[in-house]
Amino acid sequence: MHTNNSAGHGLGAFVCGAVVGLAIGMLFAPSSGERLRSRLTKRFQEGVDRTSEMIDEGREFVERQAQTVRDTVQRGTDAFEQAREDARG
Repeated sequence: MHTNNSAGHGLGAFVCGAVVGLAIGMLFAPSSGERLRSRLTKRFQEGVDRTSEMIDEGREFVERQAQTVRDTVQRGTDAFEQAREDARG
């Protein structure tokens, strides 16, 4: 089955671009080397944490949707079986 992951790729590209842009901006901002490295490390970790949260949220969403589909299919199967039994008399 083919799935369309363009939204996920777009979001990942956006996050990556934001992190790179932030890093470049911080590199050109006047600051001591140690302070700059500390700020970059902190910002990078924040980006990693947020990305991880977004992945977890996406996974939970997919799991909820999959369960909804399974439940709907099961109800449809049950209704079909009942209708078939009723038709047989």
